[in-house]
Amino acid sequence: MLALRELVLIVRKNRLLAPDLANFAQSEGTNFSEYFWGVSEGKFRTDQEAAQAIYGKEKQSPAFQKFRKDFKKKLINHLFFLNFEGQKISDRQKAYYACYKDYAAMKILLGQNAWNAAVDLCFKILKKARKFEFTDLVVDITKTLRLYYSTREGNLKKYEKYHQEYLHYKEVLAVEEMAEELYTDLVVRYVKSKSKEHEAQEKAKFYHNKLKKYLTNCSSYWCQLCGYLIELASYSITADYEKINQVCDRAISFFEAKDYQANVALQVFYYHKIVTKTQQKDYESGKTTAERGLNLVDEGSSNWFLYQEWFFLLSMHTGNYAMAFKIYLAVVKHKRYKFQPAPNKEFWNIYEAFLYFLFLIGKLEGEEEKAVFEKFRYAKFLNNTPIFSSDKRGMNIPILIAQTIILIARQEFNKAMDKIASLQRYTSRYLTHNDAFRSNCFIKMLVQIPISSFHPVAVERKAKKYVEKLRSEPMEIAEQAREVEIIPYEDLWSIIVDVLGKQR
Repeated sequence: MLALRELVLIVRKNRLLAPDLANFAQSEGTNFSEYFWGVSEGKFRTDQEAAQAIYGKEKQSPAFQKFRKDFKKKLINHLFFLNFEGQKISDRQKAYYACYKDYAAMKILLGQNAWNAAVDLCFKILKKARKFEFTDLVVDITKTLRLYYSTREGNLKKYEKYHQEYLHYKEVLAVEEMAEELYTDLVVRYVKSKSKEHEAQEKAKFYHNKLKKYLTNCSSYWCQLCGYLIELASYSITADYEKINQVCDRAISFFEAKDYQANVALQVFYYHKIVTKTQQKDYESGKTTAERGLNLVDEGSSNWFLYQEWFFLLSMHTGNYAMAFKIYLAVVKHKRYKFQPAPNKEFWNIYEAFLYFLFLIGKLEGEEEKAVFEKFRYAKFLNNTPIFSSDKRGMNIPILIAQTIILIARQEFNKAMDKIASLQRYTSRYLTHNDAFRSNCFIKMLVQIPISSFHPVAVERKAKKYVEKLRSEPMEIAEQAREVEIIPYEDLWSIIVDVLGKQR
């Protein structure tokens, strides 16, 4: 269903050119139309739901299986008739779609022995492929033209021209493939494993040094992109923020200097830069970075939501709560929000709870904020964000913390004591590994609140040693920091102590 849903959303987003093809998705009363819109609008989340709605049968039924196969085949055929005009995509992306569509047509023509028509398309593809650095296409097209001028025309001059170009781009492609191999090997073996951090850093440095001599002489898009990402990994693993910023700035300068819009590469390095600016609590520079990144993406795309999330976290980490609320509202009210994966929407539910806490304590004011948070239901938040016994992403921590601080803000102290006891039990069971050190410290700080009878002075005194431990371990750049510390623990603790003081 996931592959089918992707196809449906692409066809829906990129309007079909021919009216008769558009009728595929727009016609009334057909099974194709019902299936298309059911998948597109999220009505059918599984094949079983679709089979029952359309045929009244199980998904394994021959009728539904044949229908589904035909439906998918039609969708794939329609990919060649999509209209990308009006979308916020770069000229390189447009050239990519055009080149590979023509490339498929050229291969079909060769299969039909229509050499003249195929060679005409080769010239068209080659011109764009050179400009936009689609090296694999240039290699294949020059190889095809070399064959044509050798065996069919016997034109030595043109044969030599395309032969030399083929040899040159074949070398470029070899460097690109080596750079890609080193990058993908680094990611799959090391980057996602915290237990291999030191090994990963050394391997990233080794791979980058191995590539250096090639990077100097090869300015191709893909070679440089992989090279910069490997260099970035060597500093990201140890959270060397200054070095990360320097690599990002060099990469951005390189890709901005291209004579085409290298939007995808630029998005990658603006993304890494906003993550770093969030860790450094550099709001002004981070805001500029986020805005530049958002200008490169199509509104409502997955990257748009990703940039908005980091812009939100940047705002929360730097105390710009009004901006965080504004971003939150823009995200959850967007028409594409309902199509976001369930885990992503779960994060935004947690973010809403933290914003509600800030509203309760007077950190968020205004009529719009009031209109939103007067509708917030604590019980609904509990139901929509259940605590999982197997919590691989660490999402339970911010859920439990959000529940606790809301109860403190609402002065429901007995319930807050019970929730803190739950947090303490959760800590002893699950937070025993090193990468949860900061969460461990913070929860132990919270435990001092009921022990000190919610008295701010006593709370600060008893929690002091845990606060010092927390400060000794700065927040890392790892993914868990994004998921867990929606407001940095140091800042959140100061807010809680201040709230307790005002409640006396």
